[in-house]
Amino acid sequence: MVHSVKNTCTRLLFPPKCPACGKLLSEQEKERKTARGFCGFCAEETVFAKEPVCKKCGKPLADEAGEYCADCQDRQRSFEQGKALYVYSGPVQIAMYRLKYSGRKAIAGPMAEEAAEIFGAWFRLKKIEAIVPIPMYRRKEKKRGYNQADVIAKALGAACRIPVEKKLLVRSRNTDPQKGLSGEERRRNLKNAFHAQADDVKFNCILLVDDIFTTGATVDSAAAALKRVGGSTGFCVLYLYRARLLRGGCYYGRKKLQKLRKTFQLSGWNADLPRLQAGLGG
Repeated sequence: MVHSVKNTCTRLLFPPKCPACGKLLSEQEKERKTARGFCGFCAEETVFAKEPVCKKCGKPLADEAGEYCADCQDRQRSFEQGKALYVYSGPVQIAMYRLKYSGRKAIAGPMAEEAAEIFGAWFRLKKIEAIVPIPMYRRKEKKRGYNQADVIAKALGAACRIPVEKKLLVRSRNTDPQKGLSGEERRRNLKNAFHAQADDVKFNCILLVDDIFTTGATVDSAAAALKRVGGSTGFCVLYLYRARLLRGGCYYGRKKLQKLRKTFQLSGWNADLPRLQAGLGG
């Protein structure tokens, strides 16, 4: 009862906005079952990670004839299987930017609910017993105030009723930013970057949650650290996929891009626009 009243007051004081363009959501948009949390325009531009996908990591493939992506084809993975919810482009890219750098943690809720609905059967099939967010280095997390992967993991755990074990894995050293590094450089950068806190990880199957997946070097390193302490035999991964082959990581055409920028300016959310333009193909 108290929780329900609190939620009602929160909605009245802070009516939900589209996490990409900032538009106040209509009642119909609030009830949206796909691309949850986005307004109608941004929902249409949201790209889901759909078949054909890599059978190992789950990233979308350009060729239906292929079974594995280039990153998984010639390398042994430390995790069992991965799934991507969205392609990291367009409105999703903007929403994740706000979640990661602007404190918009509420964005994780609708995304987690959508992931629970789409992948709920897969979670049950894999018999996921615990969710572990990919940790940040403690000083970086302290500076930002939170870890976005932890925020997503907690929202997903609540939606799926699966316990979140944040303290199971720690990032033991600071690493260089992965952006701009090749696959091999990413793997070297993350070597021995994680270690498990427990002497014996007793879960049979763990779901590792991260915000963005490019080559998989981060989750590989994290899964390997958990494997070293024994116990768990399966590690699955859930993430958003960064589309590296697209200009700016964006699927927008020029007219739609201009419309989105205009929406930003009209909604008063244009403070971040210059920094976002590079990621929007501009």
